[in-house]
Amino acid sequence: MRVVCDANVLISALISSRGAPAQIIEAWEEGAFEMVVCPNLLGELKDVFTRSKLKERVDSKAASEYVGTLKGGGLLLPDPVIERQVTPDLKDEYLFALAVAGKADCLVSGDRHLTDLENLKPPVLTPRQFVDRHL
Repeated sequence: MRVVCDANVLISALISSRGAPAQIIEAWEEGAFEMVVCPNLLGELKDVFTRSKLKERVDSKAASEYVGTLKGGGLLLPDPVIERQVTPDLKDEYLFALAVAGKADCLVSGDRHLTDLENLKPPVLTPRQFVDRHL
């Protein structure tokens, strides 16, 4: 199984070792599925981890190692070409395009404007939905 996780899910997993996002990362580390990533997603993570409110909660070395683990252990694809907009927020469009390009089984996001979308292939699941259905 291949999965694309939104940056908010990946960040939540590093901030807290409890909850569905952390369970997702733990399952990935154990080989339960392939994590599909791209430079844009990794760059978004790096950018978010440098923001002042997260700098207080996440050590910069730990954040850098985490991004490196995702890059090294994930299926790293080039940034996807966005052919048509299917999400309401253009800045999230690359995630869906990555899921399609990477032949992902689902996109996991905590953003309601993505999880409320219906009939997308691949589907967008909340972290809890992913854990309940696949782990």
